[in-house]
Amino acid sequence: MLRASGIPSSGPRSSGTTGEDRLSSSPGLLLKHMEKISNIKYVDASYFYNKNLPTKLSIHEAYGYTRKSKKNITIEFIKQISKNKDNKQIIKGLIIPANALTSLNKNFEIQGLQKIKIGSNISVVWRDIVYIANMPKRDCSIMYSEGILDKATNSYLVLKNPETIKTHPLPIKNHPQKKPKYYMIPKSFITEIKII
Repeated sequence: MLRASGIPSSGPRSSGTTGEDRLSSSPGLLLKHMEKISNIKYVDASYFYNKNLPTKLSIHEAYGYTRKSKKNITIEFIKQISKNKDNKQIIKGLIIPANALTSLNKNFEIQGLQKIKIGSNISVVWRDIVYIANMPKRDCSIMYSEGILDKATNSYLVLKNPETIKTHPLPIKNHPQKKPKYYMIPKSFITEIKII
């Protein structure tokens, strides 16, 4: 069972930016503007309790008020109306790693992955999508997984018999609570990978 001790320190780092930029100026992103509402397509990590895994990542779609920082995309389904311009509360929305966009996830390279053989026991640190409701804006969750590298494609890794914990924000806890047989993680979510 994974514990808090011995976990790599991989909390969110400052992006060095003070504001968020509208996505309209970013080339190559699958983004369609409809006045103030945007449409984004993105991928997500998935876990499975049997061997019936899909052969590719599922594509998800969301509509809302979209903003981009250096590391994240925030899409608000419901925007709070307030006279206070500094109000950072989100009623309902998602915080997504910027690399989760479908246009950026293909053929994503991970340094050192080519040296790791299928069947190796590995650890993976990765950033997960967060659903938020009635809470301040924040960064994506930081996840730590250990398992057997079962498959590696140009867009995702599959871990067999994985154990995964959310290390940030606190509290640290297993994710999901019931241990799955497989975890499919988009390569673009991964910030660190190594053999253990």
